[in-house]
Amino acid sequence: MMTSANTTNGVDGDWETVAEVGESGVTSRGLAIDFAGKSWFRIVAESPVKNLEEVGAYDISNGGDDTWFFMGTSISQMGMKQFTVDSNFAQLIHARFADYYPAMLRGGIGCVTSQGVVDALKYYAEYVGNVKFWAIEMGTNDAWGGSNTNVETFTKNLQTIIDTAKAHGITPIIARMIATNPEIAKWQVHQDYLDAIDKLTKDNELPAGPDFYNYFLKHPEELSASDGVHPAEPKGGQSMHRLWAEAVAPLYKDDPCANRPDVVGCGGTSLPKMHNVNFALPRVNVNGREISISGLRENDRVTIMDAMGHVVWNGSTGIPKMRAGNYFVNVRGANSNYSTKISVK
Repeated sequence: MMTSANTTNGVDGDWETVAEVGESGVTSRGLAIDFAGKSWFRIVAESPVKNLEEVGAYDISNGGDDTWFFMGTSISQMGMKQFTVDSNFAQLIHARFADYYPAMLRGGIGCVTSQGVVDALKYYAEYVGNVKFWAIEMGTNDAWGGSNTNVETFTKNLQTIIDTAKAHGITPIIARMIATNPEIAKWQVHQDYLDAIDKLTKDNELPAGPDFYNYFLKHPEELSASDGVHPAEPKGGQSMHRLWAEAVAPLYKDDPCANRPDVVGCGGTSLPKMHNVNFALPRVNVNGREISISGLRENDRVTIMDAMGHVVWNGSTGIPKMRAGNYFVNVRGANSNYSTKISVK
């Protein structure tokens, strides 16, 4: 990782190496660099990178408290990382709390058990020990088949993960593991695993995580039609992002709905009752060169910028046809701010 204060195009000027990774060995990581007085950063690889899924840059000069690592099994690997969704966790939080845009590191390892995570904890601490929150989805592979044989080991392992996180100043948050569709999977998660997660959360005084179990139990159509265990693309993944956002919403201050049941969209329930939190976002659609946005509220304003950050249109209705290219669409309301990237072909 290199930074520059005087380059004009990312190539010329003076460059300083501020971090070196070497052989990565992981699919995601977070690096904190000193960017004071700099205007550019670039990533230099010794050989061509085949699949660079995402690069995000965030200002953590205020301490980096809004940083998240999503630890999990293939369920998180697919639902939180691989699937393309309308609105991810960070966008959902930002839409409700305009001053926040969480930094996301997306993990998830196929077939991993809680023992596998414990065995690799030193690497988790090395690669993602610099974030504030570990959002943990774990246990499906421990509970595989429907028995409670491994629940004692699972509980012990989760406690070790919790202790490691806290030792690094990280707040762990544990999701209640996803339910299966027993008609397809031919098994269901044993209640003892759910009880173990609930007890670990209570005993360690952790924020409550999302209840994947009861949601997907009620919505089996959002599970894979082939195995009945993994989230379906894209609906199951979208729900995982939404459920995480709803669960942790109470951690964000200045909730515009707190004690304000009269505000449209807030309902009659305060934010901490997470199952009543509703993240309703505008939907941006592209049809040829035409862009349409549904779900706009009366005072919402739309700004469309090109890939260089130049404003090409703003208003609320009558979006003109756009030339081919990549654009950023921002919808700003009285208590919301939503952004998404689109491509016009």
